[in-house]
Amino acid sequence: MLDWLNVDAILFDVCTKADLLRLNLSAAERRYVSLLDKKSSGLGKLALVHTKRNIFMHALSLETERLLFFEDDVRIEAASPLSIVEQIVHLWHSLPPRWNYLNLGRCLSYCNKQRSLGSGLVQDLINLCTHSIVLDRTAMSSLLQVFANYLLPMGDDLLLAHLTSRGALINIASDRPVFDQDRLHITSTLHLNGSPEAHLAPDTCANLPLQQIFARNYHLLHEHFELADPTATRQTVPSLENIFRPLMSEDIVW
Repeated sequence: MLDWLNVDAILFDVCTKADLLRLNLSAAERRYVSLLDKKSSGLGKLALVHTKRNIFMHALSLETERLLFFEDDVRIEAASPLSIVEQIVHLWHSLPPRWNYLNLGRCLSYCNKQRSLGSGLVQDLINLCTHSIVLDRTAMSSLLQVFANYLLPMGDDLLLAHLTSRGALINIASDRPVFDQDRLHITSTLHLNGSPEAHLAPDTCANLPLQQIFARNYHLLHEHFELADPTATRQTVPSLENIFRPLMSEDIVW
């Protein structure tokens, strides 16, 4: 399918749990693993962070303007290449003047708070599937800073959600996912928990009980939500310090 897409380079870099065991992890990374081990595989989550960190750093070093990023659970083989290209071209020509992050396979989105942009596009506060995304340099740079300085105990998709839900990054998505996930063969937190729903792709929209869980467990609080204006070429955005420093307080129990 990639033969149909006009790409400048293909970057492939996977950090595994075995790789991490050979590294001297920082104090922040050790804390991250320890806290996440209470719920899932902390080392596995950190391996995902390292994988994306390495690819983002390499992409930025090549002066890449945007990165099309696929994870291993994307169902590329089930897609029609011509149909996929037509959909992406249609969406691409309809993008607003300002955006940082385009999700082509969104899931668990806050659909009740999304902004319709027409032509099959929406602006999301939060969407959690990152198996097929496009990031610009601002998004990659911001995530690298978060990984380095604000590594809170949550998956990289939830760290990204804090950026998009606070207006630091503009999150655009295809209303209907272009790419689906392969949950039958690729493991996930649901697989680790032995959930009978593990083989099912997540719903596109997060229901209110799920949103309450995200608020309680990950401090994605509605009172802090802000949709940035994708048509404004100049707009003040909150700093990473203002977003994440309060969440690093000792008063917050993870």
